[in-house]
Amino acid sequence: MGSTDSHIIHLPPTKDDPSKRKPDITIAKDVLDWQPKVAVRDGLVKTVEYFRKELEETVRFYLIMYLFILIN
Repeated sequence: MGSTDSHIIHLPPTKDDPSKRKPDITIAKDVLDWQPKVAVRDGLVKTVEYFRKELEETVRFYLIMYLFILIN
């Protein structure tokens, strides 16, 4: 999915941090006849790609703004 040399730092949870990371979707399946359309791995790959693109665009924007300020 992603390759990095980053290190994980475990911090205490914030006040609004959900305690349950994998919600039970049984009710949605039973009552609404709903099923996920995207596999977990595929969804994670798409999420990583999305945020990587967002980060690149944000860095590009701030770099352009920084250069603009320097030359003016």
